[in-house]
Amino acid sequence: MKEKHVYYLVTFLTVFGAVLIKNYLVDNYAELSNLSFMFDVLLFVAIYMPLQFVFSKIGKHFTKSM
Repeated sequence: MKEKHVYYLVTFLTVFGAVLIKNYLVDNYAELSNLSFMFDVLLFVAIYMPLQFVFSKIGKHFTKSM
């Protein structure tokens, strides 16, 4: 795949995964159901950053091998 396509795929998968995990965590813990906006954003970013790192490393592996 082209590097541009891998970048868009990594971004999509990272956002999708971060939203999915954040919503799963918030739904499982009733006390988190009324999060403030800033805490909600911080939780999203805390999940997003590790996923972005992992998916970008995987994406770089696929662009180098092709």
